[in-house]
Amino acid sequence: MPDQLPALLVAALLFAGWSLLYWWIYRSRPSDIQAINDWAAANELRVISIGHYWRQLWWMRRGLSLSTFTRFYLVAADRSGCTAKREIYVAFDPLRPGELKVLEKATASSCSTPSKLGQQ
Repeated sequence: MPDQLPALLVAALLFAGWSLLYWWIYRSRPSDIQAINDWAAANELRVISIGHYWRQLWWMRRGLSLSTFTRFYLVAADRSGCTAKREIYVAFDPLRPGELKVLEKATASSCSTPSKLGQQ
């Protein structure tokens, strides 16, 4: 059967196609970074770092009604007057353009002003 492709080659091509599609959907976009910086400035936060979070956060997707194609970022930020940095998950759902979802991890902080985190 020389005219048939070997099963290993077909499996490798399928895996390569799936990997390319996964990268294309979940890749970081400059507009995401700009939206995170704008949101942080509006909430009086100083962004320390923005990391593209490749792992899919199933608990966050389910809890915030996000689609399968949601891109996640882990943002480290701080506020003047606070002693601890904050770790904030930010989600962008391409099926709901322009909608930014934010969820802050609980941190012990000696900050006197309440947080204004939420959905924009």
